[in-house]
Amino acid sequence: MADSYIIAENGEFPPQYFVMKKGDDGIYQIVFGPDPDIEDAERKVAELSGSTKRAAFFLAVNEP
Repeated sequence: MADSYIIAENGEFPPQYFVMKKGDDGIYQIVFGPDPDIEDAERKVAELSGSTKRAAFFLAVNEP
């Protein structure tokens, strides 16, 4: 089974984002965060998922 990652928000303002990994017991554990930037969280999910191509594409598309 491949690792399963999600991005969760803390529900407050300003928002903080967490990357969470689903454990063998089905419970999600925080592996990154809190971070105020959703793009950093998305980039971390791509990196943790082993998709360096997707992470590199995300960086290239979103750079100013």
